[in-house]
Amino acid sequence: MCLENGCTPKEFEFRISPYGLNYRAIDSLKKLYSKLQELKLQGKDDVWIAIIRNAFAPILNGKFDYVIGNPPWINWGSLPEQYRESSKGLWEKYGLTKTISTGGFNRDLSMLFLARCFDLYLKVGGKLGFVITFTVFKTQAGAGFRNFLATKTKIKVVHDLVTLAPFEGAINRTGIIIVEKVCELDNINDNECTIIKEIRKENMNDIKHVVWDGKKIDPNTSLEDVIKMTKHYEITMVPLIPNDPSSPWMQVKPNIVNAIRKVISGSQYYEAYEGVNTALDQIYYVKVLGKTPDGMLIITIHLKVDKKEVKQIEAKVEPDFIIH
Repeated sequence: MCLENGCTPKEFEFRISPYGLNYRAIDSLKKLYSKLQELKLQGKDDVWIAIIRNAFAPILNGKFDYVIGNPPWINWGSLPEQYRESSKGLWEKYGLTKTISTGGFNRDLSMLFLARCFDLYLKVGGKLGFVITFTVFKTQAGAGFRNFLATKTKIKVVHDLVTLAPFEGAINRTGIIIVEKVCELDNINDNECTIIKEIRKENMNDIKHVVWDGKKIDPNTSLEDVIKMTKHYEITMVPLIPNDPSSPWMQVKPNIVNAIRKVISGSQYYEAYEGVNTALDQIYYVKVLGKTPDGMLIITIHLKVDKKEVKQIEAKVEPDFIIH
């Protein structure tokens, strides 16, 4: 608005004074405003004004009753080193660095996205719904995230959309989680929230879980048609280890939870490891183009590989190496 009305940097400073910013923030914004004003006078593209306005909108408009989104699914190893260093404090602030054994694990950026949006943008009594990679409920890297969900939020429902594969060209395991904020995080950390103990007990014993069963769904399909084309079952999610939300969450019928825990309790005779992480699993999905006279199969890569340029080639392989 100030740019459109030709305000000076001093007038801009007066306009932002009601927001209670410290002098460093005001100085930085004045410099930014002066730069944008200079670009505007030069007739340069002012698309960045709209982008900045949208970036600040959630903070300036306060907190919301509903927060809905599809955060980026990027594992820790794929993040730029500078971003990893600058965001390290936030991962620790929300307890997301916790794992259930030693070693390096690929945490997913979507976990931090959910925790941060829950903290900054959601009102007490409000609900947040995110599309999220389903692996966060199972892997060692998701231990801290599961603990955050179970101890800081009221989990309304977790949806399993894995078999529907709703994202075209992607092999990610898709899920949806909806949580409610019952207290501000600062009040929970200061033990000023009394209701959270009861909520934690509910989260530990019975998380509503809906499994969607069906074939791969076209992303453009309407919800009404998806419901007709699929089956959905309501079961429950509970931590594998009682009262330990950081342990993997199992998907079971409520009446067999105790039986499963009894089977897996006691000493374990092995420790599981991740093994080889190719990070390019799509290249192993191939399309059979034909067959040679000597019985060999002619194949090519079937799927595009996200963010990687993979040369599309044809090759001959033995039939025994292809699993249908």
